[in-house]
Amino acid sequence: PSHDRSFDEFKQVFEGFTTLIYLLIFSVSFIVFFYPLEIFSLWTRQPIDNIAGEIDLVIKFLILGSMLLAMQFPFYYTLLAYSKTKYTVLQGFLQIIIGIPLLVFVAKIYGIKYIGIPWFLINLLGFVYLMYICLRKYLYINIGDFVIKHVVFKAFIGFILAWLGHVIYRHYSASFVLIFFLTSFLSFFSMLIFDNIFEKRNFLSYKHLYNFPRV
Repeated sequence: PSHDRSFDEFKQVFEGFTTLIYLLIFSVSFIVFFYPLEIFSLWTRQPIDNIAGEIDLVIKFLILGSMLLAMQFPFYYTLLAYSKTKYTVLQGFLQIIIGIPLLVFVAKIYGIKYIGIPWFLINLLGFVYLMYICLRKYLYINIGDFVIKHVVFKAFIGFILAWLGHVIYRHYSASFVLIFFLTSFLSFFSMLIFDNIFEKRNFLSYKHLYNFPRV
């Protein structure tokens, strides 16, 4: 199947879709990660000084878990295209069986401060599980290459730029909203440019993100 034209086109669609989704995920998630209290205060319009320590850690783990959940979308739609929904059904069942008892255990033993950890863990395991199934059984893509190209490479750039934006915000009393949007914009296009260089495309190329071949 690896030499079939339609299969190669499907892999091209998968690569383009994954690149676009991960650019969006990493350009937003890490920025939200650094401003949990500001975003929570903006949303609730209430002071949270008395619970800031607990809320901060909870939101950060919820953000990381949601990021890992979003990173599963390309795998989910790949399995759907192959009509192999049994894997996602099994995943959902196991996450309920494992996640709920783990959530209760953590809340009872460690309190509300750490209840985001089960969400993070089950989505980390779900991401690894679906990635392995899709890449090894259906797309025949090297897992190590995929992780370096789509995860490590983009996550590193997104994290560093988000951290630098947060440093500027803290030390120079910059506008939170302005820093948030500027850093998101800079992260997205920095990852896109480096991805183009890595793939030996024109560094300003962007049509590959949406101009998919017809499978």
